[in-house]
Amino acid sequence: MNLETLSRESLWVLILLAILFAFIVPDIGQIFTPYVIYPLILVMFFTMLRISIGDILSTAHEKRLVLGGLAACFVLTPIIAALTSFFIEPEYAIGLVFYSALPSATSAAFYVSKLGGKGALSLFLTATTMILAPVITPFITLLFTGSQVEMEAFGMFLNLLKFIILPLIAAEIIRYFISKNGLKKLSSTGNLIAPICMFFVVFGTVSVSSGDFFDLGALIAACLVVFAGSFVAGYLIAPKGGIAIGYGAAFRNSSLGMVIALETLGPLYAVPCVLMTLIHNIALIPLIFFSKKRVKASAHVI
Repeated sequence: MNLETLSRESLWVLILLAILFAFIVPDIGQIFTPYVIYPLILVMFFTMLRISIGDILSTAHEKRLVLGGLAACFVLTPIIAALTSFFIEPEYAIGLVFYSALPSATSAAFYVSKLGGKGALSLFLTATTMILAPVITPFITLLFTGSQVEMEAFGMFLNLLKFIILPLIAAEIIRYFISKNGLKKLSSTGNLIAPICMFFVVFGTVSVSSGDFFDLGALIAACLVVFAGSFVAGYLIAPKGGIAIGYGAAFRNSSLGMVIALETLGPLYAVPCVLMTLIHNIALIPLIFFSKKRVKASAHVI
């Protein structure tokens, strides 16, 4: 097994180590927290090298998958969250519904491709939910909780620009100017760099919430129900896009949610987003570990 393959196959180990370090030395992890955007952008760039604009546009014509994905994200998950929220404190309930209406995680294409799913569909759903979120997220939160949440449309646009559009444009430019052999070498370099980048993303993100994790039993249970229910519902609504839609429904942009909740609602409302960040990273370990044997080498997109 060469170094590139070892790096690819040991991603789940790096995630586990990042989570453990976040609990053991959270103060060190929080040093990286303000900068996790940069390794995440780099990961997205290497992901885009294998997913062209043509792939994304071709996915848009798969209307059943696209509509199924949007329904899973903006209908099924909020309903699950609203039903679950009856069993937790009001502030946490509003925060959980708010989380359920966030756009899909920006790293979804990377992980979905890693798991053998439709990376282009995942990327399309991420971009679409991000664009719709400034209108849809406040509406869903108001509909299910009666609380108005003001979304910062310009801030959302900047996140879309930084996490998706810029890496996509950069990848398209490089794909146009370099040879196929050069693109292959660059992708191989990404296979080495991306897992290391994800280590620091997870370490910096989870370190913020690790201290409070064991004091919120009821909320943790509610978050787990929403997470698992959303993944299953998304997977079943359109089986041909199962992993991509299930991932998009369950894994939301919780980091963005934490910031917006803190600025527009208050610290208590941000706690569900913090916990979901931790649940995301823990859930990735078994997903990657149990799926890696059935994922062909061509499906590894980093």
